[in-house]
Amino acid sequence: MDEVLRVLRMLKEGRIRRDEAERLLAALGVGSASPKGVRRWLRIEGGVAKIQILPAPGDEVSARGLGAGEVFLQTDAEGGLLRIKSRGPKLLQQALRVEVKLPSDYGVELELGQGSLHAESLAGLRGELGLGKVEAAGIRALDLELGTGSVRLGLLLQRGEHRLELGMGDAQVFALPGASFRIEGEAGLGRVERRAFGGGEARLFVHLGMGRLRVEA
Repeated sequence: MDEVLRVLRMLKEGRIRRDEAERLLAALGVGSASPKGVRRWLRIEGGVAKIQILPAPGDEVSARGLGAGEVFLQTDAEGGLLRIKSRGPKLLQQALRVEVKLPSDYGVELELGQGSLHAESLAGLRGELGLGKVEAAGIRALDLELGTGSVRLGLLLQRGEHRLELGMGDAQVFALPGASFRIEGEAGLGRVERRAFGGGEARLFVHLGMGRLRVEA
């Protein structure tokens, strides 16, 4: 995500042209050169985990845990399932660091109690995270619910309906070159800024309980 933001910052400051930005993002696996849509989903279940998504060659999917705990990966034609198990009493568990390698047409479905997810390039993101942080770029399909924490997303939405729900915390959204979506939403304590990018063909509905949404092109 940091490399993607660096490219977007150079584009915003006029240090590179839009076509140069698109080439750099494509080299990172993000942008209009990426596959259209999400063809497969990997469901990730667990209690406490810090997950990093890395690019994988071909159709290979792999995962490994770094620390006290175990990972169980099962793949199939539709994607697969990754179960994460941390060791120790539930209330005292340390987050297990997990590296996951995914092809560019994969999305991730989260079912985590606590932790984080970081991905420089990820086609889709959906599911639930109770407490933690999410950073991902290249998102073409989004349906995410976060109880408490922060979200930073580079979006490439181009069609369909999408959703982001955050109970308490801050969300930051970047429209990547080639994106076409509009933002609508509501907030209990805070504000959701209505914006449109490209032709505004896709719709992103944002619900904030308490917090704010920052939007940048």
